[in-house]
Amino acid sequence: MVASEEALNDAGWAPTKEEDLEATGVYMGSGIGSLDDVYETTVAYEKGGYRKVSPLFVPRLLINLAAGHVSMRYGFKGPNHAATTACTTGAHSIGDASRLIQFGDADVMVAGGAESCIHPLAISGFARARSLATDWNDNPTEASRPFDKDRAGFVIGEGAGVVVLEELEHAKRRGAKIYAQVAGYGLSSDAHHMTAPREDGQGPRLAMRHALRHAGIKPDAVDYVNAHATSTSLGDAAENRAIKELLLGESGKTKASDINISSTKGAIGHLLGAAGSVEAIFTVLALHNNTLPPTLNLNTPGDPPEDFDCNYVAHTAQQREVNVALSNSFGFGGTNASLCFAKIEDVEMSMIKSWKNKASTYHSRVPYLNKLPFNAIAIIVTLIIINILVWVAVGIVLHFHTPLISTAILSWTLGLRHALDADHISAIDLMTRRLIASGQRPVTVGMFFSLGHSTIVIITSLVVAGTAAAVSSKFDNFSRVGGIIGTSVSATFLLLLGIMNVYILYKLIVQMKKMINSEPGTENEQFKIQGGGCLFPILQRLFKLIDRPWKMYPLGVMFGLGFDTSSEIAILGISSIQAANGTTIWLILLFPLLFTAGMCLLDTTDGALMMSLYTSTQLARDPIAICYYSIVLTIITVIVATVIGVVQFLNLALNVAEPEGRFWDGVERLGESWDIVGGAICGAFVVFGGLSVLLYKPWRRRIDRQRLRNAAFEPIEAQVDAEIDGEDEVGRDVENRTTKTVDVSIEPVETTDAAGPSESRG
Repeated sequence: MVASEEALNDAGWAPTKEEDLEATGVYMGSGIGSLDDVYETTVAYEKGGYRKVSPLFVPRLLINLAAGHVSMRYGFKGPNHAATTACTTGAHSIGDASRLIQFGDADVMVAGGAESCIHPLAISGFARARSLATDWNDNPTEASRPFDKDRAGFVIGEGAGVVVLEELEHAKRRGAKIYAQVAGYGLSSDAHHMTAPREDGQGPRLAMRHALRHAGIKPDAVDYVNAHATSTSLGDAAENRAIKELLLGESGKTKASDINISSTKGAIGHLLGAAGSVEAIFTVLALHNNTLPPTLNLNTPGDPPEDFDCNYVAHTAQQREVNVALSNSFGFGGTNASLCFAKIEDVEMSMIKSWKNKASTYHSRVPYLNKLPFNAIAIIVTLIIINILVWVAVGIVLHFHTPLISTAILSWTLGLRHALDADHISAIDLMTRRLIASGQRPVTVGMFFSLGHSTIVIITSLVVAGTAAAVSSKFDNFSRVGGIIGTSVSATFLLLLGIMNVYILYKLIVQMKKMINSEPGTENEQFKIQGGGCLFPILQRLFKLIDRPWKMYPLGVMFGLGFDTSSEIAILGISSIQAANGTTIWLILLFPLLFTAGMCLLDTTDGALMMSLYTSTQLARDPIAICYYSIVLTIITVIVATVIGVVQFLNLALNVAEPEGRFWDGVERLGESWDIVGGAICGAFVVFGGLSVLLYKPWRRRIDRQRLRNAAFEPIEAQVDAEIDGEDEVGRDVENRTTKTVDVSIEPVETTDAAGPSESRG
């Protein structure tokens, strides 16, 4: 009640008109509710029977009564709602309330969370679950230490946090003080464990990604993250990994030190159901004041220290320009929420953003199509629209030059065919997988590669057209030099990536064996997606060019220098012939542009669909399945990359040394048939992919039977004891450490060592 009053006074909102009261709602929640009432009523009932039970006992237990009391006190007649989602309650209350405003159910919402559970029962329960920081009972002020290598559990706090949310134009009309805007709200589920998070941080990463997508904001624009980080070993590490993978991924930051993260739980403890709302206020004030709140008790980030290399704002607040910030909250049951706040000037809704949000909503409703990521569908549809627009523009021009229609259609078709060449498919596939392994979700690998490749085609077409009188000698020389450079780069690149994928294949097979030999249900502990392989440190400078999708452009340029396919020769021949016939340079430009449009369409589709396959959430739920298909695809790509690389080197030797013989005649014919090779690669993917799908189910049944036979199941009683003694922990590894327990007598207390100092309340 006090927090609500303070929030309303600060907002200057005290409505008296009936229409304003009807447009104002309350969304308040709590994670646990009042354990004091439960305990005291139970004791009273045991001593004096049912007559000692207060008639208000049941209403005082109801979580929604907090919202009810606020609405009754102020006469608010809008939506009256409550959330109770463990430690995510406060964030859910604010996020859901913002959507009620977006849906038009209210103009103003009073939203937040409250918690009061510093009680022997709560402390006993969390201590038995090995969640509390009981190692620091002699020094409680240092017990809550998010991201520190010595973190050992959280400290219970008490309090409430309430904000007033308001429709933007409504707030502007009345001249309200606006701190920030709720730009996005993301939700997800771990689908993993009752209390422990996934070690790979997939759930938190999804929630943050959804929040940014809803906001229409790229990861590199995030200036600050208020982490959930409760000071548990596993939980802090998982969230740290999730934040880094998202903010260093596609469209993200270039280095970890640019990521600003802090956890205010080092100062106030863990307020459970109220944590999300209180920390949302910290986040909003960080935006408003351009100040990052500190992480207290953070002496040595870790463990291991190399994974904790962000700016964690240790000990002292930092002055930084903050325009966009995330506030994370996660809870038991695997529930995750992330709120994206932004300064008003940074989130004004544009027409494009509005269309994107609507398109994303429609995409989620389309059967089968919603299985593919929205970004993949969006980039493919965008290229289709661009191709249509190109043809509309070209059609207008060709209306006045009808003899060029057939040549224009041929140019576009040549671009489509060229995208099926072996070097395109292999390079896009291999680099898509490498970028995914580094935590990105790249949908534009094929597009940038294609644009780089076509740049050379366009420039060369214009050069050839401009020198049509001497095209034969000029083109032969250029083709020879370009072929040597382009083929060398292409062949070397493919062979190196093929070798690296051999190492990845070895690691995948090792991991598959570990998962097969593990007990059912523990696959996630054994599985880890492989990165660049053992050669990656040696080749780091080479791969520095392509650690982002857009950096495929220069690689495409290098590949484009090798005029070694019939389609490229054909488009240059078209330019030469048209120039010799007197066609103007501007009309000739249409042909390489159409070539580019067709090639870019298929290359982009290729890369986007590969990304969709390799990041399939359906596969991600089953590590054995994704490892199986990764092995199949890795075998195919190793064979394809190696074969193509060897053939290209043989073609290079043929063009430079000009050897003779039956063998080299075969090499020459193969070099002239890249379209057939490209089709064979597509066929190989289809055939081997189809066979792998058909063989997977019988193979999996056999493996599952083998795992069940090998599994050593414990008696049920032993399993229950294991859960109580630490297997069912919250975010910390206790297998190799001795953890102290806290002795708590079941009597009313003001505070305990495990709860921290009394000033941590509220």
